[in-house]
Amino acid sequence: MPAINIAALAIWFPAFLISITLHEAAHAATSLFYGDRTAEKQASLNPIPHIQQEPIGTLVVPLISFVWMGWMFGYASAPYDPYWADRNPRRAALMSAAGPLANLALAALALVALHILMAMDLMQYNPRSRFIIDLVIAPKGGLTFLAQFLSVVYGLNLLLGILNLLPLPPLDGSGVVRGLFPGSGAAKFLANMEERGWAMIGLVVAFLLFSRLMPYIWALIEFGVSA
Repeated sequence: MPAINIAALAIWFPAFLISITLHEAAHAATSLFYGDRTAEKQASLNPIPHIQQEPIGTLVVPLISFVWMGWMFGYASAPYDPYWADRNPRRAALMSAAGPLANLALAALALVALHILMAMDLMQYNPRSRFIIDLVIAPKGGLTFLAQFLSVVYGLNLLLGILNLLPLPPLDGSGVVRGLFPGSGAAKFLANMEERGWAMIGLVVAFLLFSRLMPYIWALIEFGVSA
């Protein structure tokens, strides 16, 4: 078993937990605003309700992925009433979009913070970086933790936002398409995939597609910091 980098874990896990909590809280708060109280407990930035709802995806999977790969992925859930979604497809589309949009907003905030700190000469872009955690470095060393934390928050949330907007179940992009174009061939196809239990197939296809897009996404991540 690979050795565990405790310092990196202390950066990755809070960043992951903040990101996944914000994502699901945005889903839950949007559905609650539009009348669905199913995920009322998840309409909170407190991570505890989200961990209680999905402990495997918020604790076990992220820690295993970190031990074996040095970075984290996982999942959480904010359940909704499917009958509410069928009666309110546009609102359901907004609910689906809220999670990845919240991640993209958090990525933007982290990027702004990084640029402010770089403008103050407290941090600088690392052109030799091959990992999210080392995108920005603090030459004087005193702000290394903050540089790495903001780098992870920025990169991770940009990745989460883009990945979840892919229009394949069980990702949020599928819900956006189904809500914006109810009755369309695409919506029926995506609904049929979920009804037949093919969401795992959609997830595999999404990850294969995402892996092909990854060089371009990494270029975008680097450009955001270096521009």
